[in-house]
Amino acid sequence: MKHNHAVNVGVTAVDDLEFGTHDLGGVHAVTLYPNGYGASIVGGARGLYGDGRNTFEVAVLRYENFDDPHSWSLTYDTPITNDVLPCVPRANVTQVLREIAAL
Repeated sequence: MKHNHAVNVGVTAVDDLEFGTHDLGGVHAVTLYPNGYGASIVGGARGLYGDGRNTFEVAVLRYENFDDPHSWSLTYDTPITNDVLPCVPRANVTQVLREIAAL
């Protein structure tokens, strides 16, 4: 399977994220942290909760293999959320990423 999203290792600042293209269109970035968690940050396409510029949909990820940045799945059992976070303002994405990195 081809992955068009960019993988950002250790990045917790939204302005430092490298974005690729989401399968539905729009933008998609993935983060990976040493704690085995990460984030999927998407927006800008129909069906995504965010415009990809000022607001984003953020999901918490769990990695099965840190050495394989594509071995993730969405997780819904963290103190951060039990779902995806819709329409997160750009100014708040950094805080969410820091919380995920600190799990």
